[in-house]
Amino acid sequence: MARNNDSHLSNDPFIWQPHPEILKLSRRKDVALEYFPDMREIGIYVIKMWKKSRGPTAIRPMHYCPFTGRRLPGRLLGALWSAIRKSHGAEVANDVIYGKIKSPQEFRNDRWWRERRISLRTGRDYHIDPIRKAIAWMKETGHRLTWRDEEDDWDDHLPPGYRRGPYEPPHLCYCLSSVLSAYGAMFWYVPWDREYGPRILDLKRKVEGQPIAVAPVPYCPWCGKKFPPSLKALRLRRLEALGLSPDDPDLPETWRTDQWWREEGLWPDKVPKDGTR
Repeated sequence: MARNNDSHLSNDPFIWQPHPEILKLSRRKDVALEYFPDMREIGIYVIKMWKKSRGPTAIRPMHYCPFTGRRLPGRLLGALWSAIRKSHGAEVANDVIYGKIKSPQEFRNDRWWRERRISLRTGRDYHIDPIRKAIAWMKETGHRLTWRDEEDDWDDHLPPGYRRGPYEPPHLCYCLSSVLSAYGAMFWYVPWDREYGPRILDLKRKVEGQPIAVAPVPYCPWCGKKFPPSLKALRLRRLEALGLSPDDPDLPETWRTDQWWREEGLWPDKVPKDGTR
């Protein structure tokens, strides 16, 4: 898969200096994460599952830095539409936003918004109102967030590279629930290590047969809350003490799931009344 020609963060230290780790991660070619300088957007790839072409088809934009928990600069989709509309007309702007044509050349990098000195807050809160309404509805109805219908066995029939399993993530905000419910979204929860992060992949190969591995991040990219601490190092120590290897084909099922740390009472928190975790 070809990476974006401008796949690097802006050199403007005022904008990106608070988020140095996401700069490093965006430059890795084996992580399903991308930065789009024209829209000032960092996001997770959502991969096609059922068509012959398995390339990336969408991006789930992040709202918070997954390494610091701080708010990221606002996404500029609306501002981009307004700028193109002003310079090229509404028809061109609509075709660009709906993916029918490419942006005019002058809007294909970060120069257009830097020259216009567009505020870092512009586009930052576009997602807030729908989330507030959804959480209010959950409180009213008693609905509890989940990312997998317990009665739906569709997940069990997916190829291994898409199969998430019937696990309950200890952190699950409204947006993360939506991301994990999209089986093609390449942000993953690894239950046996209790880690969250974008998938590590060979982006030139089909996803379905690739092993599950993530570039772990400490904060939720969609609500900014800190994830429960990783248990990967503890699991490896437990396995070493038992004379086991994580790659052993005969590894007991307990160590291939979250069962081992749940049985040890390592579940971090109780579920709040509003259903978020």
